[in-house]
Amino acid sequence: MAAPASGPYKELSEEACERLEDCRRQKSMWRADLEEAYFFSAPPRARDISSSNAPATTKPDDQAELQTSLGFECSEDFGSLICDTFMPQTQPWAARAKGALVDDDVWEEVKDSVAAGDAAIFDGISASNFYPELAKGVNPDAATGTLAMWIDTGRPGQPIFCQSVPLRELEINVGPTGDIDDRFVVRHTCFGKLPALLPDVTLPSKIAKKVAEKKRDKCVVRWGYWRDWSERGDEVWQHVVMIDKEVVHSAVLRGEGSCPLVVGRFGAFAEWAFGWGPILRALPDLRQLDEQRALFIDSLDGMIRPPMGYPDDQMANLEGGVEAGMFYPVRPGTEGAIKPLYEQPKPDAALFEEANLERRIKRLFYQDFPEQRGDTPPTATQWAEEVKRALRRIGTPGLVFWREFCGGTFLRFQYLLQAAGKIEAVKVNGAAVSLTPINPAQREQDALEVAAFNQFTATAGAAFPEEFKLRVDGAQTMKNLSDKLGAGKIVAWRSEDDIKAAAAQIAQLQGGQAPAAQGGAPMPAAA
Repeated sequence: MAAPASGPYKELSEEACERLEDCRRQKSMWRADLEEAYFFSAPPRARDISSSNAPATTKPDDQAELQTSLGFECSEDFGSLICDTFMPQTQPWAARAKGALVDDDVWEEVKDSVAAGDAAIFDGISASNFYPELAKGVNPDAATGTLAMWIDTGRPGQPIFCQSVPLRELEINVGPTGDIDDRFVVRHTCFGKLPALLPDVTLPSKIAKKVAEKKRDKCVVRWGYWRDWSERGDEVWQHVVMIDKEVVHSAVLRGEGSCPLVVGRFGAFAEWAFGWGPILRALPDLRQLDEQRALFIDSLDGMIRPPMGYPDDQMANLEGGVEAGMFYPVRPGTEGAIKPLYEQPKPDAALFEEANLERRIKRLFYQDFPEQRGDTPPTATQWAEEVKRALRRIGTPGLVFWREFCGGTFLRFQYLLQAAGKIEAVKVNGAAVSLTPINPAQREQDALEVAAFNQFTATAGAAFPEEFKLRVDGAQTMKNLSDKLGAGKIVAWRSEDDIKAAAAQIAQLQGGQAPAAQGGAPMPAAA
């Protein structure tokens, strides 16, 4: 066992150890369910998710006990659904909007620079290894409901570095606001790897001596972060690095996105640090399906090779079974005595119940997309409505996930790029402007407004065509539509000078064609 806390950070070490133990008590409430979820969705993953124990050096060997692979498929598809719905790689999935206290005139002044900064943030995300690491983490951790990512500066001159944090290394706890507050990464390693893991930390002499002389000896590195609520005007984090139970580095991080450990929950509760994801919700059904599959296989074996009875005193002993294509002697008069011991039940009802269970599990994973249940396929409108209804269900439990993980990732990249001088903080008259990340998926309301506009123009334009053209500012309306539809980066607007030149050319063409229409001389042909 590691020695008790000592050194210059003695009090901070004691506080960090207490907070870590509180986090571990949170995980202990969920440990059995999370480990069972790994059994159904990713058997090769390290099954013991307690950070108190060193990770196993061998792969779990209980996969042969599993009777169904449905958990593999559903957790993988749910990870893809999370990525495609909330963080699609091919398009921006977040943007900054004006805060509640920002005036409209101030926003008009800075919105172009905000849009340019948003584009730079997504360039930074694309240049990093965020998406490959996300692919590692979402299967199956997104399905468990808790996903963590380490986002920090890379080597000098290199892109921002991301690393998926497995649940085995993650320890978290809720804070006074119900959000995730205390968060730790606990990694079991050896002293020889400390220089690579902690390149910017000056190690105490006694630890540096072990690094030089006892490289293979085991140790535990803990990175810890928790909010400092004594400063209410800013987001402030206390950061510590611990070797075993002793703090060897301390720092104070300020600003939104300053914490490199981003944690998000899908299906969050106010009183628990871990999310209640689809795989945890489906555990009762997966247990039942797994048991039914085992019984069905046993029943199928009995149907194919039924137990037989025969008079053992009148013929050859067939106790060891029979082989196909072989002949066995049977005494005359005993042919009818060889028969199955009992009639096997038909598996129709079991197959029907299994199909219902699979459909139920897929619904819990939000994969109940439209399927043709009868001979007549659904119409295009019915199909689109069912898809929209299925995707809408993921929105409510996904709100917290988007704010904590997607919004947290966006703010973290913004913080790092600002610190590197790649983008500038948005300011007016020297004062920072409050901006809030928004989810483009929330633009469904914008689409409804566009639909209402189309209905209005169709009605008003037909009823009052001349007054409609006279009163509606077409140029500003088109700009508003491009903003609502998210086409502002694609549409290229002419300058005022180009507009005047084009209008003059159109007038000239119309004026030259007028005499020809009235029977006069046509315009001369171009040379």
